[in-house]
Amino acid sequence: MKKNQLRILGALILCTSLLSCKSIGAKPASQTQSLTTASETAPPLEDSAEVSPVPSSGEPITRRVEDSLASEIMNQVLKQKQKLGLCQDSVETSEPEVSEVYTNGQGQYLVNVLCFMAAYQGAHEFVLVESLDNQFEMEHSGLSLAGYPTLDAKTNILYNDYKLNGAGSCIQSSQYHWSGPHLRLVSSMYEDGVANGCEDLGVRSPSSDQLITSTRIGSAKLEMTLGELKQLLPPEAELQATQLGVDLPPGMRVSFGPEVQYDLAFDSVNLETQLISDQSKIAWIIARNPNYRTAEGVGPGTPLKEAVSQYSTATLGYSHENESRESIQFAKGPFSNTPGTQVWIRSNQWTLTDFAGLYPKPEQRTNYQQTQNYRDHAAIGSIAIYQRPDR
Repeated sequence: MKKNQLRILGALILCTSLLSCKSIGAKPASQTQSLTTASETAPPLEDSAEVSPVPSSGEPITRRVEDSLASEIMNQVLKQKQKLGLCQDSVETSEPEVSEVYTNGQGQYLVNVLCFMAAYQGAHEFVLVESLDNQFEMEHSGLSLAGYPTLDAKTNILYNDYKLNGAGSCIQSSQYHWSGPHLRLVSSMYEDGVANGCEDLGVRSPSSDQLITSTRIGSAKLEMTLGELKQLLPPEAELQATQLGVDLPPGMRVSFGPEVQYDLAFDSVNLETQLISDQSKIAWIIARNPNYRTAEGVGPGTPLKEAVSQYSTATLGYSHENESRESIQFAKGPFSNTPGTQVWIRSNQWTLTDFAGLYPKPEQRTNYQQTQNYRDHAAIGSIAIYQRPDR
Protein backbone atom coordinates (compact mmCIF):
# COMPACT_ATOMS: atom_id res chain seq x y z
CA MET A 1 0.00 0.00 0.00
CA LYS A 2 1.24 3.51 -0.78
CA LYS A 3 2.75 5.56 2.06
CA ASN A 4 0.30 8.42 1.52
CA GLN A 5 -2.64 6.01 1.59
CA LEU A 6 -1.33 4.48 4.82
CA ARG A 7 -1.25 7.93 6.39
CA ILE A 8 -4.79 8.65 5.20
CA LEU A 9 -6.09 5.30 6.37
CA GLY A 10 -4.46 5.70 9.75
CA ALA A 11 -6.10 9.04 10.34
CA LEU A 12 -9.48 7.78 9.13
CA ILE A 13 -9.39 4.81 11.46
CA LEU A 14 -8.30 6.92 14.41
CA CYS A 15 -11.20 9.33 14.01
CA THR A 16 -13.55 7.31 16.19
CA SER A 17 -15.79 9.78 17.98
CA LEU A 18 -17.96 12.62 16.81
CA LEU A 19 -16.65 14.93 19.50
CA SER A 20 -13.06 14.42 18.36
CA CYS A 21 -13.82 15.36 14.74
CA LYS A 22 -13.54 18.97 13.69
CA SER A 23 -16.69 20.43 12.20
CA ILE A 24 -16.10 21.11 8.54
CA GLY A 25 -17.92 23.64 6.44
CA ALA A 26 -17.44 26.22 3.74
CA LYS A 27 -15.33 29.10 4.95
CA PRO A 28 -15.80 32.57 3.49
CA ALA A 29 -13.00 33.53 1.13
CA SER A 30 -11.48 36.80 2.22
CA GLN A 31 -11.31 39.43 -0.49
CA THR A 32 -9.64 42.13 1.55
CA GLN A 33 -6.19 43.27 0.51
CA SER A 34 -3.11 43.29 2.68
CA LEU A 35 0.57 44.21 2.47
CA THR A 36 3.66 42.32 3.05
CA THR A 37 9.09 40.18 -3.66
CA ALA A 38 10.04 38.44 -8.09
CA SER A 39 13.36 38.41 -9.54
CA GLU A 40 14.03 38.41 -13.20
CA THR A 41 11.28 36.41 -14.80
CA ALA A 42 12.21 32.73 -14.76
CA PRO A 43 11.80 30.43 -17.75
CA PRO A 44 8.20 29.30 -18.32
CA LEU A 45 6.93 25.96 -17.11
CA GLU A 46 3.22 25.79 -17.81
CA ASP A 47 0.60 27.33 -20.03
CA SER A 48 -1.01 30.55 -18.93
CA ALA A 49 -4.74 30.62 -18.32
CA GLU A 50 -6.87 33.65 -17.66
CA VAL A 51 -9.75 33.39 -15.22
CA SER A 52 -12.02 36.06 -13.84
CA PRO A 53 -11.74 37.17 -10.22
CA VAL A 54 -14.34 35.84 -7.80
CA PRO A 55 -17.48 37.95 -8.30
CA SER A 56 -18.39 40.33 -5.51
CA SER A 57 -22.16 40.13 -6.10
CA GLY A 58 -22.51 37.12 -3.81
CA GLU A 59 -24.43 35.24 -6.50
CA PRO A 60 -23.53 31.54 -6.88
CA ILE A 61 -21.33 30.82 -9.90
CA THR A 62 -21.89 27.06 -9.70
CA ARG A 63 -24.77 24.86 -8.70
CA ARG A 64 -25.18 21.31 -7.52
CA VAL A 65 -26.67 18.96 -10.08
CA GLU A 66 -29.34 16.73 -8.56
CA ASP A 67 -31.59 15.64 -11.45
CA SER A 68 -31.39 12.87 -14.06
CA LEU A 69 -28.32 14.55 -15.55
CA ALA A 70 -26.47 14.02 -12.30
CA SER A 71 -27.40 10.33 -12.33
CA GLU A 72 -26.19 10.01 -15.92
CA ILE A 73 -22.85 11.63 -15.11
CA MET A 74 -22.46 9.54 -11.97
CA ASN A 75 -23.07 6.32 -13.91
CA GLN A 76 -20.62 7.28 -16.65
CA VAL A 77 -17.91 8.12 -14.13
CA LEU A 78 -18.32 4.88 -12.22
CA LYS A 79 -18.39 2.84 -15.43
CA GLN A 80 -15.02 4.30 -16.35
CA LYS A 81 -13.46 4.04 -12.89
CA GLN A 82 -10.74 1.66 -14.06
CA LYS A 83 -9.82 3.84 -17.03
CA LEU A 84 -9.84 6.92 -14.83
CA GLY A 85 -7.83 5.18 -12.09
CA LEU A 86 -10.47 5.96 -9.49
CA CYS A 87 -10.18 4.63 -5.95
CA GLN A 88 -7.45 2.15 -6.83
CA ASP A 89 -6.20 2.12 -3.23
CA SER A 90 -9.52 1.61 -1.54
CA VAL A 91 -9.20 -0.69 1.46
CA GLU A 92 -12.87 -1.65 1.22
CA THR A 93 -14.55 -4.08 -1.13
CA SER A 94 -17.60 -1.85 -1.57
CA GLU A 95 -17.95 0.17 -4.74
CA PRO A 96 -17.07 3.88 -4.70
CA GLU A 97 -19.96 6.27 -4.95
CA VAL A 98 -20.44 9.75 -6.35
CA SER A 99 -21.45 12.05 -3.55
CA GLU A 100 -21.73 15.35 -5.45
CA VAL A 101 -21.84 16.71 -8.99
CA TYR A 102 -21.41 20.44 -9.64
CA THR A 103 -21.78 22.43 -12.85
CA ASN A 104 -20.67 25.92 -13.85
CA GLY A 105 -23.46 26.16 -16.42
CA GLN A 106 -20.97 25.98 -19.30
CA GLY A 107 -21.03 22.25 -19.90
CA GLN A 108 -18.31 21.55 -17.34
CA TYR A 109 -18.75 19.47 -14.21
CA LEU A 110 -16.83 18.63 -11.05
CA VAL A 111 -17.57 15.17 -9.66
CA ASN A 112 -16.73 14.28 -6.06
CA VAL A 113 -16.22 10.53 -5.69
CA LEU A 114 -16.24 8.98 -2.22
CA CYS A 115 -13.88 5.99 -2.37
CA PHE A 116 -14.59 4.82 1.16
CA MET A 117 -15.80 6.23 4.46
CA ALA A 118 -14.33 5.75 7.91
CA ALA A 119 -15.34 7.35 11.18
CA TYR A 120 -16.43 10.85 10.13
CA GLN A 121 -13.74 11.22 7.44
CA GLY A 122 -13.85 9.98 3.89
CA ALA A 123 -11.31 9.32 1.15
CA HIS A 124 -12.35 11.45 -1.84
CA GLU A 125 -11.16 11.78 -5.43
CA PHE A 126 -12.32 14.23 -8.08
CA VAL A 127 -13.15 13.91 -11.76
CA LEU A 128 -13.35 16.77 -14.27
CA VAL A 129 -16.11 16.26 -16.84
CA GLU A 130 -16.95 18.24 -19.98
CA SER A 131 -19.94 17.78 -22.26
CA LEU A 132 -18.79 17.78 -25.91
CA ASP A 133 -20.94 16.79 -28.90
CA ASN A 134 -23.46 15.06 -26.63
CA GLN A 135 -20.72 13.01 -25.03
CA PHE A 136 -18.96 13.30 -21.71
CA GLU A 137 -15.18 13.72 -21.79
CA MET A 138 -13.67 13.06 -18.39
CA GLU A 139 -10.33 12.86 -16.65
CA HIS A 140 -9.07 12.35 -13.13
CA SER A 141 -8.10 15.68 -11.55
CA GLY A 142 -5.04 14.14 -9.89
CA LEU A 143 -6.39 15.22 -6.50
CA SER A 144 -7.26 12.93 -3.61
CA LEU A 145 -8.32 14.23 -0.22
CA ALA A 146 -9.04 12.68 3.14
CA GLY A 147 -11.64 14.60 5.09
CA TYR A 148 -15.01 16.01 4.10
CA PRO A 149 -14.51 18.39 1.15
CA THR A 150 -17.14 21.02 0.44
CA LEU A 151 -17.46 23.29 -2.61
CA ASP A 152 -18.52 26.89 -1.99
CA ALA A 153 -20.79 27.71 -4.95
CA LYS A 154 -20.19 31.46 -4.56
CA THR A 155 -16.41 31.27 -4.89
CA ASN A 156 -15.77 27.91 -6.60
CA ILE A 157 -13.44 27.10 -3.73
CA LEU A 158 -13.24 23.48 -2.57
CA TYR A 159 -12.56 23.49 1.17
CA ASN A 160 -11.22 20.51 3.08
CA ASP A 161 -10.01 19.82 6.62
CA TYR A 162 -8.06 16.62 7.21
CA LYS A 163 -7.54 15.39 10.76
CA LEU A 164 -4.06 13.92 11.12
CA ASN A 165 -5.09 11.95 14.23
CA GLY A 166 -8.25 10.88 15.93
CA ALA A 167 -8.03 13.56 18.58
CA GLY A 168 -7.91 16.27 15.94
CA SER A 169 -4.85 17.83 17.55
CA CYS A 170 -3.56 18.88 14.10
CA ILE A 171 -5.59 19.70 10.99
CA GLN A 172 -4.37 20.08 7.40
CA SER A 173 -6.64 22.77 5.97
CA SER A 174 -6.65 23.03 2.17
CA GLN A 175 -8.38 25.09 -0.49
CA TYR A 176 -8.62 24.39 -4.24
CA HIS A 177 -10.17 26.57 -6.94
CA TRP A 178 -12.30 24.95 -9.63
CA SER A 179 -12.19 26.92 -12.88
CA GLY A 180 -13.91 24.34 -15.09
CA PRO A 181 -10.99 22.63 -16.84
CA HIS A 182 -8.70 22.89 -13.80
CA LEU A 183 -8.71 22.23 -10.07
CA ARG A 184 -5.86 24.38 -8.73
CA LEU A 185 -4.36 24.61 -5.26
CA VAL A 186 -5.06 27.91 -3.48
CA SER A 187 -3.55 27.19 -0.08
CA SER A 188 -2.69 24.42 2.36
CA MET A 189 -1.57 24.80 5.94
CA TYR A 190 -1.38 22.93 9.23
CA GLU A 191 -3.56 24.29 12.03
CA ASP A 192 -3.36 23.32 15.68
CA GLY A 193 -6.51 21.67 17.01
CA VAL A 194 -4.99 21.92 20.47
CA ALA A 195 -2.05 23.94 21.69
CA ASN A 196 1.15 22.83 19.89
CA GLY A 197 -0.76 19.97 18.30
CA CYS A 198 1.08 20.02 14.96
CA GLU A 199 4.49 20.49 16.61
CA ASP A 200 3.86 17.50 18.88
CA LEU A 201 3.07 15.35 15.83
CA GLY A 202 6.16 16.63 14.03
CA VAL A 203 4.33 17.21 10.74
CA ARG A 204 5.49 20.74 9.96
CA SER A 205 8.87 19.41 8.81
CA PRO A 206 8.47 17.00 5.88
CA SER A 207 9.72 13.44 5.78
CA SER A 208 12.80 12.75 3.66
CA ASP A 209 10.72 11.32 0.81
CA GLN A 210 8.78 14.60 0.53
CA LEU A 211 11.61 17.06 1.17
CA ILE A 212 12.48 19.90 -1.23
CA THR A 213 16.18 20.76 -1.32
CA SER A 214 18.37 22.70 -3.75
CA THR A 215 19.06 19.56 -5.77
CA ARG A 216 16.15 17.19 -5.24
CA ILE A 217 12.42 16.93 -4.64
CA GLY A 218 11.50 13.65 -3.00
CA SER A 219 13.30 10.83 -4.81
CA ALA A 220 13.97 12.88 -7.95
CA LYS A 221 17.38 14.54 -8.18
CA LEU A 222 18.77 16.96 -10.74
CA GLU A 223 21.07 15.26 -13.30
CA MET A 224 19.69 11.85 -12.33
CA THR A 225 18.57 9.84 -15.36
CA LEU A 226 14.97 8.82 -15.75
CA GLY A 227 16.09 5.18 -15.53
CA GLU A 228 17.81 5.83 -12.19
CA LEU A 229 14.69 7.51 -10.82
CA LYS A 230 12.52 4.57 -11.85
CA GLN A 231 14.64 2.34 -9.64
CA LEU A 232 13.81 4.51 -6.61
CA LEU A 233 10.08 4.93 -7.17
CA PRO A 234 7.56 2.57 -5.56
CA PRO A 235 6.18 -0.19 -7.82
CA GLU A 236 2.80 1.51 -8.10
CA ALA A 237 4.26 4.79 -9.37
CA GLU A 238 3.03 5.96 -12.76
CA LEU A 239 4.95 8.15 -15.21
CA GLN A 240 2.95 9.95 -17.86
CA ALA A 241 4.13 12.25 -20.64
CA THR A 242 2.88 15.78 -20.08
CA GLN A 243 3.22 19.15 -21.78
CA LEU A 244 4.87 21.56 -19.37
CA GLY A 245 4.18 24.67 -21.42
CA VAL A 246 3.67 26.09 -24.87
CA ASP A 247 7.34 27.01 -25.02
CA LEU A 248 8.90 23.86 -23.54
CA PRO A 249 9.35 20.31 -24.79
CA PRO A 250 7.31 17.48 -23.25
CA GLY A 251 8.02 16.42 -19.68
CA MET A 252 7.02 13.60 -17.36
CA ARG A 253 4.42 13.62 -14.58
CA VAL A 254 5.05 11.31 -11.63
CA SER A 255 2.00 10.02 -9.74
CA PHE A 256 1.38 7.54 -6.98
CA GLY A 257 -2.12 6.25 -7.61
CA PRO A 258 -4.32 9.22 -8.51
CA GLU A 259 -2.19 11.81 -6.71
CA VAL A 260 0.30 13.82 -8.74
CA GLN A 261 3.66 14.05 -6.94
CA TYR A 262 5.79 16.27 -9.21
CA ASP A 263 6.66 17.04 -12.84
CA LEU A 264 10.00 16.56 -14.58
CA ALA A 265 11.75 18.19 -17.54
CA PHE A 266 14.87 16.80 -19.18
CA ASP A 267 18.03 18.13 -20.80
CA SER A 268 18.13 15.51 -23.57
CA VAL A 269 14.84 15.25 -25.44
CA ASN A 270 14.74 14.49 -29.15
CA LEU A 271 12.96 17.62 -30.35
CA GLU A 272 11.88 15.95 -33.60
CA THR A 273 10.38 12.82 -32.08
CA GLN A 274 9.84 14.47 -28.65
CA LEU A 275 10.79 11.22 -26.98
CA ILE A 276 12.15 10.89 -23.47
CA SER A 277 14.36 7.86 -22.78
CA ASP A 278 15.71 6.23 -19.64
CA GLN A 279 19.02 7.97 -20.42
CA SER A 280 17.44 11.44 -20.37
CA LYS A 281 18.76 13.49 -17.45
CA ILE A 282 16.50 15.44 -15.14
CA ALA A 283 16.98 19.19 -15.62
CA TRP A 284 13.84 20.49 -13.87
CA ILE A 285 11.72 19.21 -10.97
CA ILE A 286 8.43 21.01 -10.29
CA ALA A 287 6.32 20.41 -7.17
CA ARG A 288 2.69 21.52 -6.84
CA ASN A 289 1.71 18.91 -4.27
CA PRO A 290 1.40 20.58 -0.82
CA ASN A 291 2.92 17.55 0.91
CA TYR A 292 6.33 18.47 -0.53
CA ARG A 293 8.08 21.17 1.50
CA THR A 294 11.44 22.60 2.38
CA ALA A 295 13.14 21.91 5.71
CA GLU A 296 11.49 25.08 7.00
CA GLY A 297 8.05 23.64 6.22
CA VAL A 298 7.38 25.88 3.20
CA GLY A 299 5.92 24.41 0.01
CA PRO A 300 3.07 24.61 -2.49
CA GLY A 301 0.03 26.07 -0.77
CA THR A 302 1.95 27.83 2.00
CA PRO A 303 0.31 31.24 2.55
CA LEU A 304 2.71 34.01 1.64
CA LYS A 305 2.58 35.57 5.08
CA GLU A 306 3.81 32.27 6.57
CA ALA A 307 6.57 31.90 3.98
CA VAL A 308 7.70 35.46 4.73
CA SER A 309 8.16 34.52 8.38
CA GLN A 310 10.78 31.99 7.20
CA TYR A 311 12.39 33.74 4.23
CA SER A 312 11.83 37.46 4.87
CA THR A 313 10.35 39.98 2.42
CA ALA A 314 8.57 38.65 -0.67
CA THR A 315 8.59 40.40 -4.04
CA LEU A 316 6.07 39.32 -6.68
CA GLY A 317 6.43 40.07 -10.36
CA TYR A 318 5.45 39.09 -13.89
CA SER A 319 6.20 39.96 -17.51
CA HIS A 320 3.82 40.02 -20.46
CA GLU A 321 6.61 38.48 -22.52
CA ASN A 322 6.62 35.44 -20.25
CA GLU A 323 2.91 34.58 -20.47
CA SER A 324 2.26 36.81 -17.41
CA ARG A 325 3.41 34.02 -15.11
CA GLU A 326 3.71 35.46 -11.62
CA SER A 327 6.86 34.62 -9.65
CA ILE A 328 7.95 35.15 -6.06
CA GLN A 329 11.42 35.90 -4.75
CA PHE A 330 12.24 36.02 -1.05
CA ALA A 331 14.94 38.21 0.42
CA LYS A 332 16.58 35.26 2.25
CA GLY A 333 16.19 32.13 0.21
CA PRO A 334 15.45 29.32 -0.09
CA PHE A 335 18.60 27.93 -1.73
CA SER A 336 19.64 31.39 -2.94
CA ASN A 337 23.32 30.70 -2.29
CA THR A 338 23.47 27.19 -3.73
CA PRO A 339 25.88 27.04 -6.69
CA GLY A 340 24.82 25.35 -9.90
CA THR A 341 21.06 25.26 -9.36
CA GLN A 342 18.24 27.75 -9.18
CA VAL A 343 14.81 27.82 -7.59
CA TRP A 344 11.71 29.29 -9.20
CA ILE A 345 8.69 29.91 -6.97
CA ARG A 346 5.31 30.57 -8.55
CA SER A 347 2.31 32.20 -6.89
CA ASN A 348 -1.23 30.82 -6.70
CA GLN A 349 -2.36 33.17 -9.48
CA TRP A 350 -5.32 32.25 -11.69
CA THR A 351 -7.31 30.98 -8.74
CA LEU A 352 -9.40 33.56 -6.89
CA THR A 353 -7.81 36.34 -8.95
CA ASP A 354 -5.54 36.55 -11.99
CA PHE A 355 -2.62 37.70 -9.81
CA ALA A 356 -1.74 37.26 -6.16
CA GLY A 357 0.13 40.57 -6.11
CA LEU A 358 -1.37 44.06 -6.09
CA TYR A 359 -0.09 46.02 -9.10
CA PRO A 360 -0.68 49.51 -10.55
CA LYS A 361 -3.76 50.18 -12.62
CA PRO A 362 -3.55 48.77 -16.18
CA GLU A 363 -2.95 52.16 -17.76
CA GLN A 364 0.03 52.68 -15.45
CA ARG A 365 1.66 49.30 -16.11
CA THR A 366 4.83 48.64 -18.01
CA ASN A 367 5.81 45.32 -19.56
CA TYR A 368 7.39 44.06 -16.34
CA GLN A 369 5.56 44.49 -13.05
CA GLN A 370 6.90 44.11 -9.53
CA THR A 371 5.35 44.60 -6.10
CA GLN A 372 5.70 43.78 -2.41
CA ASN A 373 1.95 44.21 -1.87
CA TYR A 374 -0.27 41.16 -2.17
CA ARG A 375 -3.75 39.85 -1.50
CA ASP A 376 -4.84 38.01 1.60
CA HIS A 377 -5.20 34.73 -0.29
CA ALA A 378 -1.69 34.98 -1.83
CA ALA A 379 0.24 31.74 -1.43
CA ILE A 380 2.90 29.64 -3.11
CA GLY A 381 1.53 27.77 -6.10
CA SER A 382 4.58 25.71 -7.05
CA ILE A 383 8.29 25.33 -6.39
CA ALA A 384 10.69 24.33 -9.16
CA ILE A 385 14.39 23.63 -8.99
CA TYR A 386 16.49 23.58 -12.14
CA GLN A 387 20.03 23.77 -13.45
CA ARG A 388 21.39 27.21 -14.14
CA PRO A 389 21.46 27.81 -17.91
CA ASP A 390 25.11 28.92 -17.79
CA ARG A 391 26.36 25.55 -16.48
